[in-house]
Parts: sequence; structure tokens; C-alpha cells
Amino acid sequence: MMKGLISFLLALCLVFSCLAEPLSPDAAAGSAAAAGAVRYARYAENLAAPGEMPITWEHDRLKDAEGIFTDDGEALIMREGDYIRLPLQAEGAYQVWLFYDPDPNGVKTTQVSLLLDGILPFREAAGCPLDRLYRDAAPVSQDGNGNDIRPSQREILLDDSLGAETRGFLSCALRDGAGYQDGALQFDLTGKENITLYVARGAIRLRGILLQPENHPADYSRYAASFPENAAPARGEGIVIEAENSSAKTDISLVATTDRSSPVTTPYKGSKISLNMIGGTSWTRAGSRMEWQFTPEETGLYAIRFRSRQNYAQGFSSYRTLRIDGEIPFAQAEDMAFPYHRDWEISLITNGEKECSFYFEKGRRYTLSLEVSLGEMGTLLSGAAQILDGLNGIYARLLMIMSASPDAFRDYNLHGRYPDLMAEMLSQADALEKLAMDLESLSGAAGADLAILRKIANELREFYRDEDLVAKQLGYLKDDIASLSDWINDAANRPLDLDKIYIVPEGSQLPRANATFFQSLFHDVRLFFSSFTEDY
Repeated sequence: MMKGLISFLLALCLVFSCLAEPLSPDAAAGSAAAAGAVRYARYAENLAAPGEMPITWEHDRLKDAEGIFTDDGEALIMREGDYIRLPLQAEGAYQVWLFYDPDPNGVKTTQVSLLLDGILPFREAAGCPLDRLYRDAAPVSQDGNGNDIRPSQREILLDDSLGAETRGFLSCALRDGAGYQDGALQFDLTGKENITLYVARGAIRLRGILLQPENHPADYSRYAASFPENAAPARGEGIVIEAENSSAKTDISLVATTDRSSPVTTPYKGSKISLNMIGGTSWTRAGSRMEWQFTPEETGLYAIRFRSRQNYAQGFSSYRTLRIDGEIPFAQAEDMAFPYHRDWEISLITNGEKECSFYFEKGRRYTLSLEVSLGEMGTLLSGAAQILDGLNGIYARLLMIMSASPDAFRDYNLHGRYPDLMAEMLSQADALEKLAMDLESLSGAAGADLAILRKIANELREFYRDEDLVAKQLGYLKDDIASLSDWINDAANRPLDLDKIYIVPEGSQLPRANATFFQSLFHDVRLFFSSFTEDY
């Protein structure tokens, strides 16, 4: 009885939360449902055109704004529950960028929410994460047996009293914390009078806010046209970066790991433990980023290649966004696909016809970064999240009508009393079937990933044909909705292993991705005999 009452009350809360009214910032504290916000995918369908000019609030303007914060003379100290409200005079859609310094003594992930005229414009505007930067605290060391010891991680701070490498204020665009939306979120400011930034979790020092119209990177042909007229392939051997030696990363869990499957993975130490790759299942969250720095010895045109392995999701690709000095150089670098392959391979950046080139100058330090993106999966996952919302709404209404333990012998007359609810079941069944077809078209195969989608679709159609089944199988619907939620989370995670980054003269011969037969044979024999003697 008590369990059924609790479920009933939860359902009531869900229904009443759909009433959207202006909220105070503390009432909106990271709870999208409290404002009755729609999903971003639906909100974006009616976005205005991008705004004309960027809008910037530096510290001098921010300190005089309305809100709860403390001014330290350089930035605004905003703790959990603090907010700042700024007047608006803008038309069009904008991305929101923050320039900030996270509290080094606070929680690992700071989250902020953005309100327009006191209302969350869409669900993903609540709890947007702000990046931190980490790096290895020390070089890799070895134990007495010659095995690598993984170093601890430390945050790169704005001001480090220990004299370690420091950084400036960080910049980050507001994005979906759940990782179902690719890239920066856009906010339609047309007709809005104010914008409110609320710290939902953690604390930051806010230096500035930038409202930036979306600017899509140009096609590769336009990027290549910007090269100097005398640009030619660089001379020399180029640069090889060991991917595990990143200069910065946004996740403390992004640490070097061991690959013993191939002697080509370097550093190679045979039977000893070598921390020779990075990524894998710890590099899956949309927006998660790693950075590497390099300085060319010659001016000219270079190619960027990766020794990578994506053997996690058969039929699907993992996607990464390439940036040079924080900028996406051209459109083809925005969602680079790393298709499924059971072994290591050399991945190239192409425009569909040929390998792309980059112009680098001698002696200049560059920062190359790779960021997890969703690519073609982004739109599908957004659709799946909307379907999940619809199914949760159906289940909540059924709870109100039947309770969590319905009477299987009672006639609830769902078709007669709730025709809209039954029609919604058919609508969601069609949406699930279309999603399954789109996924099948993307992957080229009907795998196990599609089973849960078609199972729920068939279940809803059976409910529509025979409403007596609803009371008998309501528990199954609840379990299937939970399975769909798990599937969405899994589908948003596309790991990628990374061993090396090659920055080599344009037209250079491709390096070998895998060992020769004799290299592999020697490697396997060596591991076999060492298994009798090696003490790990």
C-alpha cells in the first residue's frame, strides 16, 4: 500500500511540474522539471536566426549587476546558490560562454543554470558543467621490476603556490550536462529582458560572460585557400606525440593505460607494464577533452594522423572534434569519425577526397586538442531522449489511473475515458520504430542495440489493441523504460583508444599501424615465457 501511495504522489509531482511559471534563481536550482522545460531538441526547432554581434560583460560591468555574489576586485566569487542577473537588449540565437576560475577546494564538477526572464528555456539549460583542467602530477616512474607506475593527477590552477604550471582564466560554452546534445547550447534571446546565471553546484570566480552567435567552421577548401601562396610541404621527419603524455585534460579519470596486444604500441616494454596509451572507456563523455602541445622545427604544410583503435561498438563510429589553439580549423574536423575496427589503425583527417593539410610555422607553440562529440548519433540520441520523456509521461498517467499495483480484473475503460493517452502510445510506438530504423541505417546491421526499442514499440501496440493487458503488464513497461534509459546512456558513450599523434610533412608515407607476422610471433612467444617468471 505504502509503495503504491509513494508512486502515486511521484506521478502527481511530475504532472504538476509541467506548469511553467517564472522562478526565482534558487527555485530553479538545477531542476529542469520545476520549470516545465522542454527538451533542447524541440526548443531548437524554433530557434531564431543567429544574432548579429557578440555581447560581452567584463568584470567592470558584472560587478554592478543585480544578484548575490562577492567582488574580489578581479572577478566575482559565486558560491553554490549565488546568481547574477543582467539586462538584455538582443535579438536572435546565441551561445553563452563563461570566463571563470573554478574553486580548487570545491566539488570536481561545477554546474550552472541559465534562465531567461526567470524561466529555464529548456531542460538542458539546468546543471551545465564547467570544465576543469588536470595533468599528471609527475613523470611516469618505475617500480623495482621495471613496471611503470601511474602518476597521480593534479589540477592545473590559476595560481599555484607550489610553482607548478599555471593557466589563465578558463573559458567554456554552456552545454548539455547529460551529453545527449553535441556542442554548445543556443539560447533564443529575442524579446527577452534579462538573463540569469545561477550556480547550481560548486563555486567559481566569474571574470566575464560572452554571448556569441553560432559560427560554423568553413569548409576545408576555404581553409586551404588561406595558406600562404608559397606554402609547401615541410621538410624533416615531423613530430610524433605519445598520446598518453597529454599537457591537459578535462577529466581526472583520463589516465594512461596499458596495451600489450601489439609491439607497435609504444613505449614497448615486452612483458613489463608500460603505460603506453590513453582513452578507452574513460574517454566517452561528450565534451571530454585532451590537449597536446608541439612546436614545429620547420615552416610548411603538415598532415595530422592518429594511431587509434575503436573496437568497442561494432557497426558504429566514435567521433572526436579537432581543435588547433582552441579553434576548429574547418568543418571536416568538427565531427571526425573513427569507425569500428578490431585492431589498431592509422586514422586520417580527410575532406572525403584527400587528406587534409595544416600550415604550421617554425618555432611557434601550438595546442592540439581532441574532444568527444556525438556526430551522427547526436540527433538520434536527442530523439531517443524525447521518446523517453513521452514514455515517462505515459507511465505517470497510468500510475494516476491504476496505481502501481493495478487490478487485473477491473475494466479501466482506457479507450473510452483516455483516448488521448492511448493515441500517445501509438505515437510513441511509431517514434521508437523510426528510431530503430534510423539506427539500423546508420550501423548497417540490426544488432542487439535495437532490441529494446522494438520491444517497447510492440508492447505499446499490444496495449493499444488490448487495453486489458495494460493492468497486467504495467510492471514490464516500467522495467522497459528503465532499460531504454540505460540504453541511451550507453549509446552516448563511444570510447576510443589513442596511442600516437603524428604531425608529419604533407605527403609523408603512412606509418605501420600493426606489427608484422614475425614481430607478433616474437611478441607472443616473449609474453608466453615471461608468464612463468614475471611477478606482477
